[in-house]
Amino acid sequence: MVTINTLNNFHDFVSVEFRLTVLLLT
Repeated sequence: MVTINTLNNFHDFVSVEFRLTVLLLT
């Protein structure tokens, strides 16, 4: 079962990846 903490960690990871991608594309 997925815990809230795991979801938060996943969201943080996606946010970081998104920012890195934006930096690379600009």
